[in-house]
Amino acid sequence: MLGGVCAGIGPAYDVDVTLLRLAFVALALLGGVGIVLYVALWLLLPAAGRSGEDRAETARTGAAEMAEAARVATDRAVEVSRVAADQAVEASRSASDLLQKAARSAADAAHRRGLPGGETGSPAADRPEDEKNSPSGPIP
Repeated sequence: MLGGVCAGIGPAYDVDVTLLRLAFVALALLGGVGIVLYVALWLLLPAAGRSGEDRAETARTGAAEMAEAARVATDRAVEVSRVAADQAVEASRSASDLLQKAARSAADAAHRRGLPGGETGSPAADRPEDEKNSPSGPIP
């Protein structure tokens, strides 16, 4: 589908194009051979309707097609990364808003229970004054 390799080989040898594509995918997953083979065939096989051109021209045409496909893929990847970054920023803002609301709600609840200064009733706040400075108890 990228370079038309399978679409060119299939009809020439009377093989189903889908089977060829699956074979290239399987070879790609088994060590990457399918990728190398596909790129080599893309460079070496002439485009449809140009079977008479020389090998150098075929390679130049294939390389130009690959460069254009890479440019398009890069442009799409940049756009996708921009969208993902925007969504991440929005999610971060939403999470920050939720945390602020939760903190205000906790402070309001503590204030309603009568804790001074909106303290949440932590164990350190409940200890007598002489025990607050020592984790093991009162200072002798």
